[in-house]
Amino acid sequence: MTSSSHHQIALNSARALRAVAARIRVHAERDSARAELWLTVRDLEGLAGRLAETDVVDWEEQRVRVMFGGQDVGVLDELLLSEGRRAEMSVLVSEKERAALRRIRALLNEFYGGESCTAP
Repeated sequence: MTSSSHHQIALNSARALRAVAARIRVHAERDSARAELWLTVRDLEGLAGRLAETDVVDWEEQRVRVMFGGQDVGVLDELLLSEGRRAEMSVLVSEKERAALRRIRALLNEFYGGESCTAP
């Protein structure tokens, strides 16, 4: 895969994360007692912003290794899991979005040599 492909995966994933965050935001606004929803929105929007800010050179020169870490992978994993404490969030993710999130998750894993994705 080329750096340009990596960058496109990041941009697609950022769009997916923002769309999911918007849907969760609606739920958070309706249920003010669930502060964890706002934390999820913050996490998703933060990761989406950082993915969208990358460029081809960041991927080419592997600067992304210090731009993303284990918490980012955790955010992705929670959305991709169909069970767990945020299982209700997984139903807010379309199949197209889920595919985009799986691709960025796999790409980040590739950049960290199959190891846990943590910043050096």
